[in-house]
Amino acid sequence: MTPYVAVWRNKFAKGWNASGDQVEAHPVVELSTALADRYRTDAHFVPYTVRGADGERFESIPRVNLAGLAELRRSGCEVVFGGVVFDIDAPDHTSSPAWRAAEEAKLAELRLPFATYWTRGGYRVLFALPEEVAAERYVELWARLRVELREVGIVADELRDWTRCYRLPNVLRGGEVETADVRGELAPVTLSELAVVEEGDEPSAFAGIERVREPFQLSDRIEANRNTTLTRLAGKLRQTGLEPPEILAALAATAELRAPDWTPERGELAHIAESVGRYAAPELERAVEPPSPVENDDIRFELGSGVEVARHTGESLEDGGEALVYDRSRLWKYRKTGVWEELSDDVVKRLVAAFDGEWIRAGWDKKADCWKVKPYKVGKNVLDDVYGCLTVAKTRRGFFDDAADGIAFANAFVRLEGSEVRVEPPSPSWRATSRLPFAYSAGAEPALFVRTLRELFAGSKDAEDRIRLIREFIGTCFLGIATRYQKGLILLGDGGNGKSTILDVVRALFVDEAISAIAPQDMAQEYRRAMLADARVNLVSELPESDIIESAAAMKAAISGDAMVGRFIREQPFTFRPRAGHIMAANDLPASRDLSRGFFRRFLVVKFERELREDEQDRNRVADIVETELGAVASWAIDGAADLAARGRFDVPESSNAELAEWRTMADSVARFVADACIRTEEPRAGAAELYTAFCNWAAQTGAKRLTSHKFGRRLGRLGIAKTRRSSGFMYHLALSAKSPVHRQTPEIKGENP
Repeated sequence: MTPYVAVWRNKFAKGWNASGDQVEAHPVVELSTALADRYRTDAHFVPYTVRGADGERFESIPRVNLAGLAELRRSGCEVVFGGVVFDIDAPDHTSSPAWRAAEEAKLAELRLPFATYWTRGGYRVLFALPEEVAAERYVELWARLRVELREVGIVADELRDWTRCYRLPNVLRGGEVETADVRGELAPVTLSELAVVEEGDEPSAFAGIERVREPFQLSDRIEANRNTTLTRLAGKLRQTGLEPPEILAALAATAELRAPDWTPERGELAHIAESVGRYAAPELERAVEPPSPVENDDIRFELGSGVEVARHTGESLEDGGEALVYDRSRLWKYRKTGVWEELSDDVVKRLVAAFDGEWIRAGWDKKADCWKVKPYKVGKNVLDDVYGCLTVAKTRRGFFDDAADGIAFANAFVRLEGSEVRVEPPSPSWRATSRLPFAYSAGAEPALFVRTLRELFAGSKDAEDRIRLIREFIGTCFLGIATRYQKGLILLGDGGNGKSTILDVVRALFVDEAISAIAPQDMAQEYRRAMLADARVNLVSELPESDIIESAAAMKAAISGDAMVGRFIREQPFTFRPRAGHIMAANDLPASRDLSRGFFRRFLVVKFERELREDEQDRNRVADIVETELGAVASWAIDGAADLAARGRFDVPESSNAELAEWRTMADSVARFVADACIRTEEPRAGAAELYTAFCNWAAQTGAKRLTSHKFGRRLGRLGIAKTRRSSGFMYHLALSAKSPVHRQTPEIKGENP
């Protein structure tokens, strides 16, 4: 049976107790879906749902308090549980690697099917029940399953209230993204095999099987109950095999460091050490001898080589599903949610560590007529070796470069075929690496977002053209086809004009793994470029005003989707084709020494001229759009991308072309000089030396960068200014205007005549 749970956005949700207070209803989903989804909030779940008098499950329910259970039953409804959840805390609420490894070994001995995931301070174990049960039966089964955990040494928290909620594995917690890999299976447990809890074993319905003494932990300062605390410490030391003199030395050092204001009485510490020393120290653990003879089914590995163990590890991770893929220096696993997700090396190595102690063949014993065996020993080198072998076996270079043009929504994979939007079922063949948490809805109209855009461009002649451009560009980002059009979008304008509103909404539209924030000046760095590999949109909050020539080539390649080399820290470089669309905000357009047409044609500039008055600024506008219209904005943008595909090119607004032309002129000092100080003529009027002198004087007055005479002449040629050879040298079809500073300064002329 598939367990269902109710999910709410954060830990704090008001419970329903039949008092008539208004409480929020929360969606009911399959437990496997809840565990796989990624949330933008600190999302929690409860393992129960509610069935009505007709036996049908409610699609959404409130959090139910104990007082509300009776009222539900009076109305013919029932709270039912399809799964059981256990919370296991680390002794110090920080799951250290050593503690994790020990708990992994215990989990490996558990004979029931289960799923598990790690938390900051421990982990959770989840079981699926063969049928849904009421609250009282849930408590009983919880107790019986807790016995099974205790049999392998796992100490679960007590169940004080069946209404308790549990944090999901992939959430936003304290402003930070928290992710955890869910392992195992949610197959129904066989109840007949569970231990029976006898009457009297349970102090109360919610107290658990037994009370576990709080783990011993020293505080930084021992200020009370010093003798008791030091006696407990001595007992712990004796359990490790220390003798009284060694225990005494440890107690003295501890008292000196942690109880500096306390002076123990003479012989007090020695008495504690001697008293504890009367108890026999535990015998050292002896190596476990293999059973003789060892059955073939008990022998896990033939050779114990990295290749063999990697094959077993891969099969365990794949669990009969899609084969793992190693691409872009990372290992990927296909999830039932329809996306490929990265598997961290920690996940793989924890699984390999669980093989420690498994039997390996070590030759044939002729006398005993059976296989000799030896235990498989796992250390750091083995972990690294197996992980390396696994990645080699699963390598498929360029796998994600061949991903389909499209995006995974909560309800489907949406792609373009020509200029037609196709809604497809999830499939590993789409090679999607991110999934939007809302559904696609063809023809959706985000009324509030569109109204916001119209307010921002109110008074502009081409307002609707600008809105269409923004819509279509966002749509290309969703579908991963922005590089097909080889354009980056620049939102230009001073503060208080709505640029940040657009950026904030776009940022909310995409899941974290689909967003990068690489400024143009950083694209020359391969570690930064690597972040573009999985991104669908690159958001830059503020373009630099300084020259971006250092990274101009890398930026053009990123916008055009050319092959790039990236590298993650301590990983090998990899080649990929970026798909991200680039949306950048700027108060002023940056300088550039790349004045080629190829550079400037890669940008679309949308000007925000209107400065909003204080009374026009809605501080909650972005939050309202995010809360109510994200799915509609995404669908609206994708439909816009389909219109763009049918047209074949962006229909650039007149204002955008004007801004781009002005940018190119301002970036080119020679073009600015011609515009400021020259007049184009039909006949050649100005000599090369005269023009260059005027340019240098103009540059000195305006702060523009001076060029050599040779480069000055080449720039004039790029601007299409004709020149004619005369006996005195070249003459240009220009005349200096009256305001030209030609005679105010005579600079040294370098190089040839321009």
